[in-house]
Amino acid sequence: MAEKVLAKKKTEVAEGKFLDVKKAPKIKFDEMTTMYIEKYAKANKKSWTRDATCAKNLHRHFSSIILSKITAVDIEDYKSE
Repeated sequence: MAEKVLAKKKTEVAEGKFLDVKKAPKIKFDEMTTMYIEKYAKANKKSWTRDATCAKNLHRHFSSIILSKITAVDIEDYKSE
């Protein structure tokens, strides 16, 4: 009996169910920068227009990429353009 329960719990952990782990939302780069500008930068920074300009330039390269998928290689590619 205990072995069956242990096996079930191991399966739940492997499937990510046991700890009620929630997956992070898949937010794209452009969505995050828009939220940042609107909800933080405009309210808290005098230089928010500079942030918006920088975000616009970054959107050309990263806009449709999910944040968690952006790699160091992607950033280096952007810097070398």
